[in-house]
Amino acid sequence: MKRLLFAAGLGLLVFASGALALEAFVAWGKPVGATGVRYELWRDRGGWHLRWTGAGSFHHFFGKIWAPGGEVFLLRRHRLERGDRVWREGRGIRFDALAVGGWDGFDFRWRGKRLILDLEIDGRPCRRRIYIGADGVHPRTQPFSIVRGPRAGKPYRFYCCFGFSM
Repeated sequence: MKRLLFAAGLGLLVFASGALALEAFVAWGKPVGATGVRYELWRDRGGWHLRWTGAGSFHHFFGKIWAPGGEVFLLRRHRLERGDRVWREGRGIRFDALAVGGWDGFDFRWRGKRLILDLEIDGRPCRRRIYIGADGVHPRTQPFSIVRGPRAGKPYRFYCCFGFSM
């Protein structure tokens, strides 16, 4: 009986950890229609893009992205102001920037099965101000993760009820 309960608990843990991840296909396309202070994360044929805007007021953007067992590659910085920093740290990327208007950010690629993002605005988690992909999906948790989908020809899973809302 104890073994059965242990196996059931372990199975639930594995299921729940996978359920909290957003699959990479959801991030396809630039978010549209969002307004206000925010992050936007999307991917297209040019790679992955993370942008932020203060939408006319002064805000501090800080975060880290990393790929456990993989690596994140910084491709290009986008319109950073003097004093803003984006740098490689280990196998990930960190950034620390102040923004008022316009769009700042960077482009990247990653290798591995999972990408983890921990993003803050003004020193606080900001999951409702993170827009992912063309549909503007918000993560339910923070930090949040994105996983690569199955190989071509296999169906995708989207865990809307557990990890992300639209």
